[in-house]
Amino acid sequence: MGAHAQGDRLPLPLSRSFCAEQRPLPRALACVDDPTPAIRELDAITRAATTPNGRTARPFNPLSREDRTLFEVLLAGEYALHGFTNRDLRSKLGRTPFPLAKKPEKQPGQVTRLLRRLHAHGIAKVPRSRRWRVSLGGRRLMASAIKLREAAFPKLFAQAA
Repeated sequence: MGAHAQGDRLPLPLSRSFCAEQRPLPRALACVDDPTPAIRELDAITRAATTPNGRTARPFNPLSREDRTLFEVLLAGEYALHGFTNRDLRSKLGRTPFPLAKKPEKQPGQVTRLLRRLHAHGIAKVPRSRRWRVSLGGRRLMASAIKLREAAFPKLFAQAA
């Protein structure tokens, strides 16, 4: 019985090296980036969102030129500190290829609907004033969407060809 019990256990130096090899694995796995939250966020903006009053807001398309232009305008540093108003966004979008209405009297309503859509998706919010601010998650999401369109997608497209 004594010889059999001793044969079941590993010799001491070997058991130490085996344990030493097993310990770093959880730490190594902890270093691996989990893409799940990023994919969840991307899925959230590419699906229709529901506003607090029960209406649905159109989804965003991170690969479209119009949404990329909107995201670039919202990420401009001039709005980071004090936020932006409907008028600020209209004047900035008017200087870009973003498709605003031809009639100037229709533009405020169009931008209001755009702001509601941003708010429904959690990208922009109103902190008890008429000024809108881009949320931290919205900044991350819009910057990632721009990178996806401008850097990652062309590389992946070239590799697939």
